[in-house]
Amino acid sequence: MVEIEMTTDAMETDAGRGPGWARRLMSLDGDDLAIARRLGVGLGLSWVFAASAAVVSEAWAATLGVPLMLTLVGTLGVPSVVIGLVLSRSELDARDAARAAVHGIATSGLVLGGLAPATLLYVASSTSDLIRFLVLTASLSLGGLVGLGRMAHALLASVEGGGPRERITAYALVLGFAAFSGLLALRLWSSLGPALLGHDTLTQLVLEGGV
Repeated sequence: MVEIEMTTDAMETDAGRGPGWARRLMSLDGDDLAIARRLGVGLGLSWVFAASAAVVSEAWAATLGVPLMLTLVGTLGVPSVVIGLVLSRSELDARDAARAAVHGIATSGLVLGGLAPATLLYVASSTSDLIRFLVLTASLSLGGLVGLGRMAHALLASVEGGGPRERITAYALVLGFAAFSGLLALRLWSSLGPALLGHDTLTQLVLEGGV
């Protein structure tokens, strides 16, 4: 009986603590200050990933490029999506669109922050910049895809009004946004990735990076 009561008390205590910080980071709830805080934390975690990638080259200035890249990829296409949804008679509040963008950026930052220790270990132990670049590309792709998926889900969940035709249009617009974001990220990373590893261009990294 004592054990059961202790277990019940522990469950009540855990329930009183509320969701963990990672769950709060990926939440869409809260006021504007909470949303801005999540954006800052997500970008900060992405910088930690970038810093772990630059530990050998010491290209610390280039590490600011990863948070900037996430911001650009996560926000540049959103206005077009909002306008397209409005034209298709699907109602989407501007604040909901902004929350969806922050949701995607924070999720990507959380994934990249989680990959930072493994990235640091591999970058510090590897002797090939080309292999390092491929590992960083895979890690960034994973973080970007997860964040983009969460953002797209949040955008579609915020769409109200319209029939099946409008819903199909909304899905098409979000898919177009995803394609645009992927191409933009690829273009930015082709310059930022080599810079993090101490190379001026991707061509130079391939020629001098070794295997």
